Amino acid sequence: MNRVFATLLIFVVAGCAGTPREEDPGVVAIQDFIAVGELEPAKRIRTEMRNNYDVVNKRYLILESPHNTYLVEFQRNCTKLYNNHDAEADKRWNGRYLWPKADRIRGCLISRIFEISEGEEAEIRAMGDAPRGITVLR
Repeated sequence: MNRVFATLLIFVVAGCAGTPREEDPGVVAIQDFIAVGELEPAKRIRTEMRNNYDVVNKRYLILESPHNTYLVEFQRNCTKLYNNHDAEADKRWNGRYLWPKADRIRGCLISRIFEISEGEEAEIRAMGDAPRGITVLR
C-alpha cells in the first residue's frame, strides 16, 4: 500500500513540475515585438552617470540616455523595480558603458539591451502603460 501511494505521489509531483507557467501578457507582447521587429541586441551601450528609466513591466524597462533610447531586458522578472525596501544599488562593470550579462540595475541582471526608435518606444509604452519619471542616480 505504501509503495502504491509513493508511486502515485511521485507521478503527481512530476506532473505539476512539468506544467508550464502562464506568462505575463505584457512580457509576452514585448517578446513578440522584439521577434517581429527583428531587434538586434547591443553588445554594450554608452551611458552617463545619470540616466532616466521608465519601468514597462517586471521584465523590461526603457532607458533614456543622452545618446539614444534603449529597451532593457532582465534575465528574469525583477520585482525590485517596484519595491524600494528590497532594492539594491546598481552594479556596473564600467562607468561609461552598460554591459548585458555583466551589469545590474536595482540588483537585477541585464540580459539584453536593444536600441529603439521614437516610434518603437511609443509602441512599447502603449503595450506596457509604462509610468514616467523614475530617475537613477549613479
